[in-house]
Amino acid sequence: MTPNRGFGYWTERPTDEDNLAGEWREREAWPTSENGADAVTFTLGGNGLRDGDGVDSVSDRWTVDYSVGTASLGFEIPGGTDLDTRPDDARSLTYETAELEDAFELTGTGSASLTIVPDGPAQLVAVRVVDVAPDGTGTLVTHGVTRAELGDGEVDPPGELGASADPLQSGAETSICVSLRPTSHVVEPGHKLRVAVSGAFFPYVSPPEGSAGFLLESSPDTPATLSLPGQFHEGSPEFSDSYRFDPPQDVYAEEAGPSWETAVDHSEGTVSVSLEQSYSKGLPGATFNYKMAVEAAVERDSLSAETVDRETTTTMGFPTETVRSRVSNSVTRSFVTMQYRLERDGETFYSEHKRTTAERD
Repeated sequence: MTPNRGFGYWTERPTDEDNLAGEWREREAWPTSENGADAVTFTLGGNGLRDGDGVDSVSDRWTVDYSVGTASLGFEIPGGTDLDTRPDDARSLTYETAELEDAFELTGTGSASLTIVPDGPAQLVAVRVVDVAPDGTGTLVTHGVTRAELGDGEVDPPGELGASADPLQSGAETSICVSLRPTSHVVEPGHKLRVAVSGAFFPYVSPPEGSAGFLLESSPDTPATLSLPGQFHEGSPEFSDSYRFDPPQDVYAEEAGPSWETAVDHSEGTVSVSLEQSYSKGLPGATFNYKMAVEAAVERDSLSAETVDRETTTTMGFPTETVRSRVSNSVTRSFVTMQYRLERDGETFYSEHKRTTAERD
């Protein structure tokens, strides 16, 4: 059976045996917090994450750790798997529900409304929504990243181009709204729902100059909230709008799987991420080879040594010749460097090298 109206979407329902499990469903319009869709509003406070009223006032400090994000990057890596988010959660401000008696279904585009007190003139704010299994394992469900000094200018999902920064006043309350990536996911009975807030999401995004720590404040008069389109179901739901279709093709062949490693230098306080991936495909009259390598590193308490290096090589093999392109990028807090080179049968016939000052405003 296939849908005859609206559009189809995939609802994640991971299990211990299959973390890619789920089902296809259909609806006429995608729900968001802004378009009047049914949503559950959770409040963040001293009593955790609560649906409804009853928040206990808090003023929680996020202490700078720019390595937050390395345990939440599976969504960004082709062929990557979900990581246990607990290392990131431990370095974030976290609020969670009790074990759910009934499943909670998140389907749509949610948002978080927060009040922060920044230590500096700029502040990246990352919000991650996590499904916590009975054994404590955390799985990223959705996330959003914004810069407080840009007003409503989100970083991910992308905001409007050309947003101008309005420097924050250190020590002054600042209200922000963080839009979350659209998704559909079921938090099953016995699981918990957790929200984690931090000032970093490395190496996915880079904080601006002037970012530092901050206080997250929530009170009955000005609660910090998480609005998620969806609903609670009695027990574990069976959806009437499901239909049969092949699951999303997130599983890559073994030879295309990434080489992926995170390392911590405890003496230097540095965290690094290494990623390599390659694959080959046969084309009519040619072969195509792809290789990508990324090295990223940051100090936990300083952005001065932040670096991201990437090299991509593509090779087209024809019966008469082999053409190879190499693109190398290097980004630091001060400079952006790019080198582009084309080779034919091992000889360079075009190359270009550029270096420019990195704009971090």
